[in-house]
Amino acid sequence: MDTIDKPLFFARKFDPTIDETILDWLDEKISRRDLSNSAFYLQNIYHINDDENNLNKLLKLIDSYARTILIDYQEHRRNCFRNDTIQLEQIHSIFQSSLYQGYSLQYKYNDGEQIEILIRLNSFTTINSQQVKRFEIGQGLDSKEIVFIDRSRTFMEPKLVKVLIEWESMTDNDTSLVINSPSGAVLQRVKLLPSIEPLIIDVVFPVVSSPEMIGIWQMSIIKENHENFLASLNFVVLLSDEDQTLHIRYLTILKKFWSISNMCTTNINSSLCNNLSNQTQIITSSDCFQQRWSYFFYDMKSDW
Repeated sequence: MDTIDKPLFFARKFDPTIDETILDWLDEKISRRDLSNSAFYLQNIYHINDDENNLNKLLKLIDSYARTILIDYQEHRRNCFRNDTIQLEQIHSIFQSSLYQGYSLQYKYNDGEQIEILIRLNSFTTINSQQVKRFEIGQGLDSKEIVFIDRSRTFMEPKLVKVLIEWESMTDNDTSLVINSPSGAVLQRVKLLPSIEPLIIDVVFPVVSSPEMIGIWQMSIIKENHENFLASLNFVVLLSDEDQTLHIRYLTILKKFWSISNMCTTNINSSLCNNLSNQTQIITSSDCFQQRWSYFFYDMKSDW
């Protein structure tokens, strides 16, 4: 038998953020289990052991937003625990059926209790025409898979963002992409042409940033003759300025664009704080071990 070194099997490293359907199919073939009720796919983007510099401006703002819901809970805890502290443990991007769902932020109190908060985008793409198959925006584009690596639609002082448009069927030449600022002013208008390949369009922002850029922007695909909206989406632009007044304004904008949709805890039995969670006015919390989006959820795929 020929024993010279040569590959016997080729495998591609699949990214669950790109196509979890393939991973599920492979998992089911190997495990012979129905994985339809298994956990969501989590992509870790911050861990407590990481350098804090990994927390960029956007993640720091989302952390501040998430902590607003913990204030009431922590105030009640202070009646039971002295020097009560809360530590950010992890942040994950959440995916279900290959679709980005938002961020989960995991916090830990000094007695060991952990709380996880799910933050979702309030605004998604609206497609009103069967001619449009995909309409997305981002900065980091995987050129091989033609998907955006960043999916938050929240940009810090951008100089350029990319728009991805894929037609289902398009033969018209009277279609345009229109980008409107928060005030309604048109930043850019781009003529769109029929194409069987995905269109990737660069949207250039002013070189010198200004406070007028801050807010929720709109991007639309329209028919020029009739101003009919074929598709639309929103995105957020913020500045990298550390001014406290702007920080408060940023949180107000984030609360419009993002929403805290779920919360769970890993309950700690304590004689000092019996049924503490029932005394608070925050979102009704549940057991993290029962939430499919949670880091703590039991995933059958991890116990073959």
